[in-house]
Amino acid sequence: MKIFEFYFNPQGRKDQYVKAFSFDWERKKDHTLGTLVVVGELNNALPQNARLLDKLARTIYESYVPSGDFKLALKTANDFLSQEIKMGNVDWLGNLHMSVVTLKRRKDSTTQMFSGARTGALQLFLSRKGALADFKEHLGEARARQGVAKVFSNIVTGKLVPEDKLLLCTPELFEEFSRQNTFQDLAYFMEEKQFQGLFKSKEKELSKNPGLLVSVLIEEITLKKVRQGPLFTLPKFKIPELKIPSVALPSFAVPVLKMPKIPKVQFWLRSNLLQRVTKPKVRPLLSRGLAFPKLSEQGKRRITFILLFLGLLLLGSLLF
Repeated sequence: MKIFEFYFNPQGRKDQYVKAFSFDWERKKDHTLGTLVVVGELNNALPQNARLLDKLARTIYESYVPSGDFKLALKTANDFLSQEIKMGNVDWLGNLHMSVVTLKRRKDSTTQMFSGARTGALQLFLSRKGALADFKEHLGEARARQGVAKVFSNIVTGKLVPEDKLLLCTPELFEEFSRQNTFQDLAYFMEEKQFQGLFKSKEKELSKNPGLLVSVLIEEITLKKVRQGPLFTLPKFKIPELKIPSVALPSFAVPVLKMPKIPKVQFWLRSNLLQRVTKPKVRPLLSRGLAFPKLSEQGKRRITFILLFLGLLLLGSLLF
């Protein structure tokens, strides 16, 4: 947003005061307050009202900042002027020309919302693509009834887009621009040097009357992209490295057990007794190293019976 303030002959008349006050919180990223602009002119002013514009602007500012409420700020201004009337200060009635404008944008939005109010004959225009819109019919005239000053009675609101302009101009200066057919040219100006070029070309005509022109240019706002991510991130913990000491196990020598050599023995049967002999005297049988001794008839029958019994057992196990 750009705000241009141009004063014309501010010392032209001793009983005339013109002031512009602008407070831009948008640059400080405070979207709840936005921008506040106050433009005023006081004609035929008595010395005691030399600072009336400053006091009124300060009253509006101090009411608007804590609340951000435009209507409340205007109500506070009306209460201040009512107190002035009660104290007998009425010379400003009919001589005060003032306009109050606020511009706000919603969070994460590039659209500007404006609210405006005025008193007296101060001119307030909206310029869009070279076309001018006057809010005179919507704002009406200020009135004072039953001793109570309802100076700011009507409010106009709307939306502003990039390259829109608000033009605020004091009455006499506006009449001079209208006579020169140059006020329409202000709708196209975007830079200060464009304004200065026009004023220089009309320097003689514009030097007749004091006045004030304020231009508020709406610029395009680039919103910062918010990086989306998890709602919260866990802190990273680094597990310390643990070094396990190496332990050398003692080596054990397993003793080799040697079985004693068992002497070879041979067995033979005699009278149903098992006897150990070292070198039996036998006859060779089936070309093997074993030999049966000569048995009696009774021993042969017993051997035959045992073999027969073992055969029956083997046959039974196979069958069942």
